[in-house]
Amino acid sequence: IASGATPAQGLVTAIVGGFLISALGGSRYQIGGPAGAFIVLVGATVAAHGMAGLILATLMSGVMLAGLGWLRLGGLIRHIPHAVTVGFTTGIGLIILASEIAPLMGLQLAHEPGPIMAKLPALWAAIGTLNPAAMALSAGTIAGIIALRRVAPRLPILLIVVVFGTMVAALTGVQVDTIGSRFGGIPQAFPAPSFPAFTLDKAIAAVAALGVSARTLEAQLTNEGLIEKLMAQQASQQKRKVEDVRAELAAGATMMVPMMMGDHPAAKVLGDALGKFVAQPKNLQISVKAKDGGLGAADFIAVKNPFDLLKKVDITATANQ
Repeated sequence: IASGATPAQGLVTAIVGGFLISALGGSRYQIGGPAGAFIVLVGATVAAHGMAGLILATLMSGVMLAGLGWLRLGGLIRHIPHAVTVGFTTGIGLIILASEIAPLMGLQLAHEPGPIMAKLPALWAAIGTLNPAAMALSAGTIAGIIALRRVAPRLPILLIVVVFGTMVAALTGVQVDTIGSRFGGIPQAFPAPSFPAFTLDKAIAAVAALGVSARTLEAQLTNEGLIEKLMAQQASQQKRKVEDVRAELAAGATMMVPMMMGDHPAAKVLGDALGKFVAQPKNLQISVKAKDGGLGAADFIAVKNPFDLLKKVDITATANQ
């Protein structure tokens, strides 16, 4: 609901997605289900691109995650500072808290903004619609959760409190928002699978996207200490000196790039630059320029061998400049 989807969509996604994660996951102890931390990303995607855009973004994310797993880059997460993780989690917690203020107080908003700095003024402007019954029920729910955690922490506290709060609202007849009043209830059966709506405008936009081309790509990598940590970890695992590991990786980079790129004129230049960067990791600049008019999505779709694209570009690389 906080992400802009309906309760039915959330329930079906949690059930089907959780089953697929459990069935196809690589761990017997893996947990799959909805995560509150994604509210910010999902809500922003739905607001900007609709549910069809969210589905496309989810598929793209899955492909990228599979690629990261295949490259075994998941271990890099351990190098992210603890302060970054705590700050990220705290910020998400504040955004989730702000999204719960309206239902907590029974406020009525025609449209609730997603960004927190726009949300707070909108909530304050709607303070006149405050519902005392909703506030009382919310306060009782929170008090019940705190009390049960102290008295019987092993019980399914959230389920108990939700059932009890629903019974109180139904028996007393208080005027508070429910799933039925806001969303028209929940379907009694699984909906039939369907693809997002595909219109002529979307088809034209997709065709137009194939015609977009890029002439130049500039990339710069600046080392802030991460590479030294990775080399130190590798040396510790292999019980070797860091200098030996560094020299081996630099030599490997210098030789592997030409082997992968074949007879491309820039193979040796790129390999030497990458080897120099690994030996003394400061900064690496790579420039890719198309030879004839630029490269577009159609070029990537039509090519059979990815390395054939290298024949259509000029590549320059420098390190530690």
